[in-house]
Amino acid sequence: LVNRIKQYGPCRYLPSSFDLSGLILIIYKMVSKSQEKAKIKEDEKPSGYILIVDDEPDVCEYTGKFLAREGYKVCSVTDPRAVLGQVQTLKPSIVLLDIVMPDADGLELLKKIKSISPQTQVIMMTGVRDESVCRESIESGACDYIVKPFSLDQLKATIFINSIKSHQN
Repeated sequence: LVNRIKQYGPCRYLPSSFDLSGLILIIYKMVSKSQEKAKIKEDEKPSGYILIVDDEPDVCEYTGKFLAREGYKVCSVTDPRAVLGQVQTLKPSIVLLDIVMPDADGLELLKKIKSISPQTQVIMMTGVRDESVCRESIESGACDYIVKPFSLDQLKATIFINSIKSHQN
């Protein structure tokens, strides 16, 4: 099971101190049939906003509506120049940050977000499957990396896992 999970993403970039078995247990509980109808407990959700940053309004709207239905507080930004102001104002728990945007480099924005709000969990989003960009994102402070198009279940699991990590810190 561990080897099958490792092939699906940034698992190999997690710090060695991260409890991989605990992560697998969380994922198993989320997808097991006995847990299908279980809701994420309120104390396991991010306490602040989830800020969605993507130059595509449809991505922001679709993702934002889904997360709002899941009970999260959501704000979205399509203009990357407004991101740092929103981070300072909202103090989001999680930022979903597109990497490739006109007039902005998502990796540079990541560094700026982490410099003004180190506790914010930043999940990078991209349409480009590139292991070197993934590695650079994680090394620059991102907590995770998902490739578009992603499923809503994948997004939900990614946010859930990173919410758990932020509670452990």
